[in-house]
Amino acid sequence: MRILLVAMPWHSLDTPSLAIGILHERVKLCRNPHEVVDIYANLKWAEFLHQRSGGRVSIRSYTNVSDRGIWGGMGDWLFAPALHGVSEWKQEEYASTLLDPDWNKELLFEVQQWTPGFIEALADELIAYKPDLVGFTSTFMQNVPALSLAQALKRRDPGILTAMGGANCDGPQGLALHRNFSCLDFVVRGEGEAAFVELLDAVDSGGPLDGIEGLCWRKDGQHVANPARRESFPTAQIPAPNYDAYFEQLNASPLRTLIEPKLVMEGARGCWWGEKHHCTFCGLNGSSMAFRSKSPEQLWEEVQRTVARYQVLDIFMVDNIIDMKYFKSLLPHITASGLNLRLQYEVKSNLTQEQVRALKSAGVVSVQPGIESLSSHVLKLMDKGVHGCHNIQTLRDCEEQSVTVTWNYLFGFPGEKVADYDAVIEQMPDLVHLQPPSGAGRILLERFSPNFENPSLGFTERLPAPFYPLVYQLPREELMDLAYLFSAAPKGIGEAEAVKLKDACAMWQDRYPQSELSYREEGGRIFIRDRRAGRTPADLVLESPLEVAMFQLLRKPQTPSSLAGALRTQGHERTPDEVSALLADWRKLGLVFQEDGRFIALPLRAAPQRVRIADEKATLPAVRLDGLPDAAPGWVGELPEFTLKALSEAERLGAPRATVRVRPDEWSELTRILESRRGGPALAVTLDAEAPGHWPSAEEIERLLQLGVVEVRVPWEMALDERQPERSVHFIRFLRDSAAARLRVHWSGSASGAVKARALNHLEPPMAGGEETLRAWKERHAYGRCYWRAGPDFVLIKDSRAGGDFARFTLEDGPLRDVFTRLSVPQRLDAFGTDETDREALDVLMEEDLVLRLGDWVVALPYQIKHWPVPFMSI
Repeated sequence: MRILLVAMPWHSLDTPSLAIGILHERVKLCRNPHEVVDIYANLKWAEFLHQRSGGRVSIRSYTNVSDRGIWGGMGDWLFAPALHGVSEWKQEEYASTLLDPDWNKELLFEVQQWTPGFIEALADELIAYKPDLVGFTSTFMQNVPALSLAQALKRRDPGILTAMGGANCDGPQGLALHRNFSCLDFVVRGEGEAAFVELLDAVDSGGPLDGIEGLCWRKDGQHVANPARRESFPTAQIPAPNYDAYFEQLNASPLRTLIEPKLVMEGARGCWWGEKHHCTFCGLNGSSMAFRSKSPEQLWEEVQRTVARYQVLDIFMVDNIIDMKYFKSLLPHITASGLNLRLQYEVKSNLTQEQVRALKSAGVVSVQPGIESLSSHVLKLMDKGVHGCHNIQTLRDCEEQSVTVTWNYLFGFPGEKVADYDAVIEQMPDLVHLQPPSGAGRILLERFSPNFENPSLGFTERLPAPFYPLVYQLPREELMDLAYLFSAAPKGIGEAEAVKLKDACAMWQDRYPQSELSYREEGGRIFIRDRRAGRTPADLVLESPLEVAMFQLLRKPQTPSSLAGALRTQGHERTPDEVSALLADWRKLGLVFQEDGRFIALPLRAAPQRVRIADEKATLPAVRLDGLPDAAPGWVGELPEFTLKALSEAERLGAPRATVRVRPDEWSELTRILESRRGGPALAVTLDAEAPGHWPSAEEIERLLQLGVVEVRVPWEMALDERQPERSVHFIRFLRDSAAARLRVHWSGSASGAVKARALNHLEPPMAGGEETLRAWKERHAYGRCYWRAGPDFVLIKDSRAGGDFARFTLEDGPLRDVFTRLSVPQRLDAFGTDETDREALDVLMEEDLVLRLGDWVVALPYQIKHWPVPFMSI
């Protein structure tokens, strides 16, 4: 048989369909071979919109609908005319009921009128394949687009079999879809890996269908539903997905340069927490909560193979929760591999500091930890199993490691109180250096959640969400079975308190990019730097052994009693009341978060490597390196300056920041001295010379940063030109490796001749210099604009430097990769000899401004990215 597997709108454009990728491979286990063709109709729809609108409906427009339109069913409503055979469908009703003012109503109405034409053209295209069966996967807003296409195919050829599966078909939803839409011959409820193979075998042989668990089918045209599948599908038998068709269609798309693809991988299904404590509002996992995971060895092998096959290093893990054994058995393998993966994972919010570091080391740049609230009482109502201080610890530790945290502040739980929110809202100005929620919203009633399944929890009356009657022409009782989202009388806090919470979250979002609260340890003291927006700048010092011990213990949540007990073991006899008095003082300073009798320290360990985008909406985020913090009130005079000898002899430096004078040949000695000290201030290295000498290697730069060096000050003028090619390319190499490590370089100088501003604006620009090249360099400088990442047997380069076209390059095994790798260290041209292949590769790299030539010297310009920004999507 010829089988088409179709991903309809509004599947995301930058990810292939995991369901289609898995089923494509599972079909190979059928008794007889079948031809499988994967169709990414979501890409075709984006292309159609772009062309039809003359560019008015962009990739971003599509993404806005696919990401933001879910809770109002916008994507299904847009395709309703195609389903109902009309030119438009309930436009004003939808706009008046569900449409926020920031949406372009007229453009949405216009797009809705285009959907019938798109479906008809797509049906003609698919009919040309002469398929025997067309399968649809449906999640969130894919129902109506899929049903519309199924109808159009049946009109053209009633003999084509149609099948649907996916999250929208689980439980009663699948029954309702099959009952009400005769264009669907088959619907699979629950996991489809086994049922789809069994269905194809039965159709191919003409065998019986009544033994296929979870299948809806038709007997003499009438709806028949087999019993649900009793056992969860074993994860060991889930194959690595086949994404060949997605990448073929993306590479052929006129929109390919606007879409940066990511791989979708799966290590586990179900939820190990939900098996025992199902979060009351969560409807994920549907009928298959049982937690199962692939062995770390199987998953790691699949990740490596998939990354190598598609040469993509960004991976979205769809597991509802990470398997805890992966922290010791999977993540270390990824770290040791040397691959520059960028992963997203869902986790539980009671992570330890060690686990957050393990995630970061393995390339996990984004987590969704299910924080949901900072009130222990509300978290208990959710059955989350954590306290408010646990969630603050997760936010703090992820911020320290530059791991993006995706979370929403939820409210509206039966039994919550105004006091649960007032106590947190009062402290939100103290939290603005931590990653804010994306917003605050009242919980929705989701099918399969305890709130839905158990009316005794408080939601006794419910109706399908308002958009369902505006999309489907079905009786209410059928919508009750088809719907995933429901409306119910609001519970918990009222609207006035909800507005206070939303306003406080908005304040947090506004202040976050400009806020800092960090600390350094040195000589038995703790130096705290407070630059949170909305507060008076302050530098604080904790000097007494008691205060230092308390601060260190508060890295984890503590009650006054537990803190007094822990202090006692360190020789500090204090009663819980005495500890409470000191905590009250710290609370006034905003150094601790207090909730439900527990406290936790808020300052972050100082780290210049953290990258925070000042404005997510900026098209060119000009992120500067942190460098040495400026002096603040409380510090008088110049920053203390030390020689290497004085640095070596000083027991402690007595300041949170200092400078040290170093000759260009003393980098190794500086490293040795700093390694002999325990902790210390942020150091700026001032080069004690009148001309360049030895610049530290990339490895030396990384080590110096670990030891507290955050800045290098160059006292002479650097001339980057062809007159001093060797000196120039070695300094450019130093700038490149410093940018990779996030070491700030203060320098002044000039650039001329072959040195173009466009080629260097991803590197730290000079502090002074009035010529046009330097002005353009400074104006267009931004972090993350030209970098490379290591894959298995290939290198990926992304180039979005201002002044040129966006480009991505994949350097596979061969001359291009070899030459680029060699030029991590500046080389003379004659080092390449007369080898024509290497010379041609060098010319190609220079033509793309990936290699700079000055005189008879050449050097690679992109740096290896090691520090992703928060939010990670910014670059």
